[in-house]
Amino acid sequence: MQLTEIARIILLLLLIVCAIGVNFGKSLLQAVIIFMSYSSIMCILWVLMESPDLAITEAAVGAGVSSVLFMLTLRRIHTEDLRLEALEQEARKADAAKAQAAKSEAGKAPAQADAAKAQAAKSEAGKVPAQADAAKAPAAKSEAAKAPAQTEAAKSQTTKAPAQAEPEKSSGKSSTTGSVDKTGDAT
Repeated sequence: MQLTEIARIILLLLLIVCAIGVNFGKSLLQAVIIFMSYSSIMCILWVLMESPDLAITEAAVGAGVSSVLFMLTLRRIHTEDLRLEALEQEARKADAAKAQAAKSEAGKAPAQADAAKAQAAKSEAGKVPAQADAAKAPAAKSEAAKAPAQTEAAKSQTTKAPAQAEPEKSSGKSSTTGSVDKTGDAT
């Protein structure tokens, strides 16, 4: 076996490794670098197969222009990622500020509600005695009006004539309202 054949076999194996490595690269930069390696190996293989025109084309297009375009694309993607990341951070900060404002408003609302309840309780406490006095006044007036009428009724029953007291006893009903019997004693 000649040296060129051994070199071709090694380069073909490296070519297979590069093709598989592009798929399993962890980042896009690694994939671009492996792709550049693949194009360079292909360029060397074309030279070994005595095809210089294909080797030059592969070097210019595969390893040169395509790799530069991939690198520019990666840089653009990186700047876009940084810009989007900055926008996401600003959005998170704005959300955090809104949440904090909502919490402070929520904290103020119960405190304001408690203050309003306390104010209402104080005003109710001031109104209750006045309302109670107002409610007691008509009741006291009606009781005062009833009291003379009751005393008059009691006097009239105690001063009943003995003739009126007699029928009550004869009917078998006992009167406990202070009626007077024949002797003039109150029962």
